[in-house]
Amino acid sequence: MSTGHSVFAPSSYSRWSQCAPSIFGNRRDKDAPPEPFNPHSALGTLAHEVGEYMLLGKDPFTIEPEDGLKALGVKVDDDMIEYVSMYTNFAHSTVKSLKGKLFVEKRVNLPHIHPDFGGTSDAIVVSSDGSHVHVIDLKYGTRVQVFADHNPQLMIYALGSIATLGIIGVETVSVSIVQPRLDHIDTFTLSMEELAEFEAEVAASINVAETMLPLRFDQIPDEKFNPSPAVCQWCPMKLECKALKNKSLAYVKNLFDDISDDDAFSVKPDPAAVEISNEDLDGTLKYIWQSERLLAILRKAYEAEAFSRLTKPGAGGDELPSFKIVGSNPNRKWKESPELIQLLTKLCGKDAFEQKLISPAKAEKLLKKDLIAKDALKDFIDRGRPTPSLASIGDKRDRFKPEDRQIDASSFDDLSGEFGEFDDM
Repeated sequence: MSTGHSVFAPSSYSRWSQCAPSIFGNRRDKDAPPEPFNPHSALGTLAHEVGEYMLLGKDPFTIEPEDGLKALGVKVDDDMIEYVSMYTNFAHSTVKSLKGKLFVEKRVNLPHIHPDFGGTSDAIVVSSDGSHVHVIDLKYGTRVQVFADHNPQLMIYALGSIATLGIIGVETVSVSIVQPRLDHIDTFTLSMEELAEFEAEVAASINVAETMLPLRFDQIPDEKFNPSPAVCQWCPMKLECKALKNKSLAYVKNLFDDISDDDAFSVKPDPAAVEISNEDLDGTLKYIWQSERLLAILRKAYEAEAFSRLTKPGAGGDELPSFKIVGSNPNRKWKESPELIQLLTKLCGKDAFEQKLISPAKAEKLLKKDLIAKDALKDFIDRGRPTPSLASIGDKRDRFKPEDRQIDASSFDDLSGEFGEFDDM
């Protein structure tokens, strides 16, 4: 599996194209200590290696997980094979439909934009006549659902595929996300004209980001930064970024004060208004969502750094005067004991035990290879109705359709604490 890395990483393009100084987070110092073990990232890497083996006709059960995963008891098992098969089956069906050629874990480059610009595409299918290129990406995570529509990482891979493979006469391009643990496959198709317009945007973003690299991070002028929830959430430079800190703290200071055009998100709520207008409602709520998300991102970064320092071997408990590490209160549970079962049965009778049906998800997992049995259960599954919740206009989910149900403000009393993201920040 290729591990080539570029400072202009396609996977973080949506971040450094909006905030050029964040490109510093992609730098790798050869003398720097290795990054700490991340089980989510390691599991995704393992799943990609399994997918690579399966597409190449090799035995995935021969793959040895890295030590950190072994310590957690993770191994290549039937469940992982089942999930990854959703990706490999999609790739094989794409090859068949296009009568095309498959490229697996292919390093693709765009040297005409920058000599160090490229990445590794999970799977590329080129149609037999060369008129269509289909880029397929496996996402093994479950925390964030990823969509293909104008996905910049995959569009860069599509550009790189055409350049690296020397394909001439491409008319259309498709990019697909396969996220098997969310049962999610999403495909987006665009013309070469649209892809060429995107290529020009990429080249312009790289030119801007490249001007940052000769400087130190603390030398970059404030106006070059563009902190926002979408940009800052995964940025490795959060702790060093004064722009993020200043913009987040401005929220606390200015939330219901008069806000000038130069402050925070440039919203001017009118507290004297008898009835808030749609414009004030929209602007103020958007300001709060964006600002609270930024503040949450900043808090999480600082908490992680404080936890790291306070738990280092030899670190004193008074290293930070306002914080300490404490033990949590774990949930109580019974000790394994035959005597307990006898005693509890004697004391509580039949109430000592609870019996309930397993969930549809667990039943489907148990019956995953028995398609007839799974089909027989379909009529007994109540998928319920979607619950209305407030989201930003940039959310990829479809607009809620209440049908014949009466929806009022009480439906939104219990806010989940999730903050939406906006495309126009």
